[in-house]
Amino acid sequence: MSGAPVLLREVPGHRRVSRAWVDGEECVTRVLLTARLPVDLGPLVEKIVLHGHGTMIGMIPEDLQLTLEGYRVAARLPRDLGPPLPWTQAVAAGVDEQGRVYISTRWIHGEPLHHLPVPPPEDARARVLDALRILLALHTLHITYGDFKSENLVLRPDGTIALIDLDTLREVAHPTAYAPTRDLTRSWAAPEQEREQRTYLSSDLWSWARLVEESFPAGTPPAWRDALLACRLHDPLRRPRTDALLAHLELGAPLVDWLDRPTPPPASTHTERVPETTGSLDAAPAFQTERVPERTDGAPFVPPPPTARPAKASSTRGCLFVVLGVPLAFAVLCGGLGIAWDRAKISEANAAAEDALAAMKANKTRFELNKDKTQRKALRALAEDAAAIRETPRAAAVRALATVWSLGFQDSNTGWHADAYDTALAAVEPVADSTEPVALLASATLDAAFCRLNKLETTAPTHCTDALEDLAAVQARLPDEAEHNWLRVEATWTEVLVRNELVAQARRALLPAAVTELDAGQKACTTAEPWLPYAPVNGPELLQDCLRLAGMAEDVPDYLRWADLLVRADLADGTLKESTLRHLYTAGGVGCESASVDKRRGDWQIKGTPWCLALGHASRGCWTDAQAVLWRDQGTDPAHPWSALAAAGSGALQTCAR
Repeated sequence: MSGAPVLLREVPGHRRVSRAWVDGEECVTRVLLTARLPVDLGPLVEKIVLHGHGTMIGMIPEDLQLTLEGYRVAARLPRDLGPPLPWTQAVAAGVDEQGRVYISTRWIHGEPLHHLPVPPPEDARARVLDALRILLALHTLHITYGDFKSENLVLRPDGTIALIDLDTLREVAHPTAYAPTRDLTRSWAAPEQEREQRTYLSSDLWSWARLVEESFPAGTPPAWRDALLACRLHDPLRRPRTDALLAHLELGAPLVDWLDRPTPPPASTHTERVPETTGSLDAAPAFQTERVPERTDGAPFVPPPPTARPAKASSTRGCLFVVLGVPLAFAVLCGGLGIAWDRAKISEANAAAEDALAAMKANKTRFELNKDKTQRKALRALAEDAAAIRETPRAAAVRALATVWSLGFQDSNTGWHADAYDTALAAVEPVADSTEPVALLASATLDAAFCRLNKLETTAPTHCTDALEDLAAVQARLPDEAEHNWLRVEATWTEVLVRNELVAQARRALLPAAVTELDAGQKACTTAEPWLPYAPVNGPELLQDCLRLAGMAEDVPDYLRWADLLVRADLADGTLKESTLRHLYTAGGVGCESASVDKRRGDWQIKGTPWCLALGHASRGCWTDAQAVLWRDQGTDPAHPWSALAAAGSGALQTCAR
C-alpha cells in the first residue's frame, strides 16, 4: 500500500476503512481485523480478490473466506460494459506487515444516496431504475448483492448510480437457488434473509422496493404499485423476475415470477401489505449491517433443490412481452437477452464447477474434511449440479473427476467393482477428447484403477499405458502456479501407483522392464518433492508409495529420504501411527511384505527378516538398533546392500522416532 490514509471509519475487531492513494489512484482501503495471515499468503489473497481464483480460497481461514468470496465473485464481473462501470473495482489486495488482509477498491466520486435529500420525482425515477439495471446485470450472471441499501449506492457527478462494498456478492447455482446469508441490514433485508438466513436473487428486489419507497416519500407512481407489492411477496420465487420487472416499469410488459408465472397473484388472493414509509430519508434511523452467524462445520455448501422445477432456459426467456404487442424493436432486445442468458448459463456452470473443484481441493488438503466419509458424495453432487446447469467442457471435466474420486478409484487400497467402474466411465466418456488437465486426470485415474485392480482382464496393460500418457499430459498442461500443486501431487501419486504395479508385473514375469519402471517412478517422486507441502492429506500417501519403489530398487539413500519425510509428516501429533510404522518395515523390498508390527502392553513388537528390521530401524533414526542387526547379519545375506546401509549410518545421530 502507498499514500497517507485518512481513516473513514473503524469497527473494532471487524474492519478499518481508510481513503488513500494507491499507485497513483484514489482508493478506499479496507483492512480486515478478524484474523491474521502469514505475510507470504499475500499473493494468494491478491489472486482471489483481483483474479477470482476460487480454487485457492480454501487455504484462507474460514472467518476470512466469506468476505473474500464476495471479492472473488466481483473479480469475475464483466469489464466490457463500458466506462463508467456500475460498480467499484478492486485494484490491490494482499497481507500487510501485521498480517492483516487489505483490499483497495477504486474511489467512486459522488455521494451515497442516504446522504442526499429527497430528489424530484423524475430524478428519483431515474435513480431507482439505474439501481434496478445494476441488479439486472448481476442477476443475469446469477449473482446476488445480498445487502442492497441506499448506503451502498453512490450518485456520481454525471448523474449515474454505482454500487460499492462488494464483499456481500454471492453466486447462486441457478436463478431459483439461494446462497447462505452472511451480512444484512434488518430494515432492508427480505424475510427469508432474517428468518432462514437465505439470500435469493429476488431478495435484492425486496430491498430495491424499500429504495423506491424512500425515493418517493409523497407516494410512489401509481403505475408502479402492483410491481412494488409483488416485490414484497414473502415467497421469494413469487416476486417478479428482474428483467420482467424492468420491462414492466419501462414498457408496461406483464410481470412474471422466477418460475415464469404471472405475478402478483389475482387480487382475490393478494393479501400482503407493503410496509408504509415513515417520512423522508433524512428522518429515517440509521441501521448497522449485522453479520449472520456462519457455518462452522467446514462442509462445502450444497444448495438444496428448488421448491419447484425451474423453467428451461431458452432464447425467448424473459421476452414473452414481444408477442403481446410491444414494438418490434424489442424483438432485438429479446434476442440480446437470450444471448446474455446463454452466456450467463455458461458463466454460471463454469463458476459452479470452480466452486466444486475448490471444495474438492479443501477435502484433499484439510484433514478434518477428508476424514468425513460423507464428503465424497457431497462433492460429487456439487460437480453434478454444475454440469446440470450447462455441460460446459470445464463443468464436465470437474464432474468426471469428482465421480471417479467419489467411487474411490484414486485410493491405493480400494478393490475392483465393475458396476462402480461403469458409473465412473459414464462420467469420463464425455470428456474423452478433452485437453483439460482435470479431465485428463479423471481419465488417467480410472485407467490406472483398471490397470492395478482388474486382474482378470487381459487388456489391463493397455490401460496402464493410457494412464501414464494422460498423466504426462496433466503435468504438462497444469499452469505453473503453486495453487495447482495439490493436483500435481494427485497426478504423481496415480503415476507412482501405476509404476509400482508395472514393477510387480515385470518382476513376476522376470522381465527387465522392472528396472525401467523403477527408475521412472523414482524420478516422478523426486520431481514431486517440492509440491508435497501443498498436499498435507495425500502427500504422505505418495511418500508411502515412493518408499515402496525405493525399497524394490534397493536404493537405501532414497528409502531413508522418503522415510524421513514420512516420519516428519506423521510426527505432527508427537507419535508415529501404527500404519506409518508398518510401512517403514514392510516396504523395504522382496520378503519385507511379511514383516509384522504389533503393539502389546504399550510396546511395539516388530518381527521380520534381518534386512527388513535393519532398514526399518534406520528409517526411524534408530541407528543403535539398526547397527546391532548390521553387525550380526551383514555378512550372511549378500542379496541386500548392507554396505550402503552401513555407510548411511556412519556418524548418524540416534533420533529414534517412537
